[in-house]
Amino acid sequence: MFRATRREFLRAASLIAGTSIATSVMAACGATPSPAAAAITQQPSTPVQAAATPVPTSAAPATQVPATQALPTETPVPVPTATAVPQAGQVTIEWWVAEWNDPVRDWLQKDFVSGFEKDNPTIKVDPVFVDWGDYLTKLTTAFAGGTAPDLSAGGSSMVATVATKNQGTAINDLIEEWGQLDDFHPMAQAVIQYKGKIYGLPTDIGVESLVWRKDLFEKANLDPEKGPADWVQLQDYAVKLTERDGDAFKVAGFYMPMAGYATWHAWVAFLWQAGGDILNEDRTKVIINEQPGVDALQFYVDLMTKDKVSPLSATEQAGPPVFTTGMVAMMIGDQGTLASVKEFAPDLYSKVGVLTPPLKKVRSAAVVFPDWVFVTSQTKHVREAFQVLTTFAAPENNVKFNELYSTFPTRKSATAKATYISDDPLLAASGKNIDYGLPWPQVPAFSKIREELTPAIQQAVTGQKTPKQALDDFANEIQPLL
Repeated sequence: MFRATRREFLRAASLIAGTSIATSVMAACGATPSPAAAAITQQPSTPVQAAATPVPTSAAPATQVPATQALPTETPVPVPTATAVPQAGQVTIEWWVAEWNDPVRDWLQKDFVSGFEKDNPTIKVDPVFVDWGDYLTKLTTAFAGGTAPDLSAGGSSMVATVATKNQGTAINDLIEEWGQLDDFHPMAQAVIQYKGKIYGLPTDIGVESLVWRKDLFEKANLDPEKGPADWVQLQDYAVKLTERDGDAFKVAGFYMPMAGYATWHAWVAFLWQAGGDILNEDRTKVIINEQPGVDALQFYVDLMTKDKVSPLSATEQAGPPVFTTGMVAMMIGDQGTLASVKEFAPDLYSKVGVLTPPLKKVRSAAVVFPDWVFVTSQTKHVREAFQVLTTFAAPENNVKFNELYSTFPTRKSATAKATYISDDPLLAASGKNIDYGLPWPQVPAFSKIREELTPAIQQAVTGQKTPKQALDDFANEIQPLL
């Protein structure tokens, strides 16, 4: 999901300018509302235009949007330039970092790098901080030009692309020699392997959970300490929590993003909860259009168009601001959402609930997105790069990095030591949902899956196609690519 800086709070408000929700958000952030501010209206017959994928700034931790993208092939752009100057007898490990914010950058530069170089005087570490928004394009350009870094960040479903495009170095022998892989969460281990080969180590885990406003639950005569357990209760609660003035939303009972990355990302949890999946177990057949997928999409359509619990103009960026200002009663958020509430409305934090276990129809399921760092195929110093990687993955560093980045450690031993989680009931509840995550399909075609799934959902919600037709067309588009 999305954690906003103050600037992004204002920008998020502008994305829904002309709505009552935007007016509330802008006022809460100290901005003057637009004179044109009116109400969000439901227009099911109007196609939803897909918004551009949100681009996090350097101060936006937690879920970075391209975490599940494969590497694109686009027009070359300038790539970052390394700055480290090695001393005689040293090798330099250039490390492109995409999972960062200001505290992470400061810690890496001032503490981690200096400490590592003191303990390993023959290795110089040069972290290069790149935003996720153009990271993948720059990385593709660097590989094409033979200037890729030694270490690179990777998203939750990138390993198939890294492997099939020969962009990573298999490090199975080094991993076996190291002997600590079993300490990593199974979901995290899944994102670093492709067809038996291991290309890196997991660094952080994000997880999406249903969050709610306890004060709005009380207002609707619902138990503020208990969120909905299943789809039936979710629909019931969402209807009771929704407040409209005609077609204008005063409170969205269950906020559902309908543009860009977050559209498919949020809906996949419902697909899994219905007992379905995008692909079959051996990743050779699209099964999203089978009955569980149709049921999940029909449920989404009904919430949006019959129950009208969320505006069609809902965006990912606007979620945390409108949740914080009381214009949203329930939404799917992650640890970045919680961090935004804690930063911008600390008095509200005790009035937020986090659902665990996740929602259920056939099974409970949550979207979990581990990120990782891989050893690239163009490094000339595999063992030294691996030394940097394993030091960064040491339990104490795994805790520190994730605390600063508002994510969860990838190691079991690190999680046990993470007091920033155990001391925060909401984070602790969110972290429990990691065990309900399902693995992403590690296939080279995943970028196309992600690209085509949002329009399919939008076409069903706006009535251009039935849920079955939308998913059948999606399956026909993806199947030849597997």
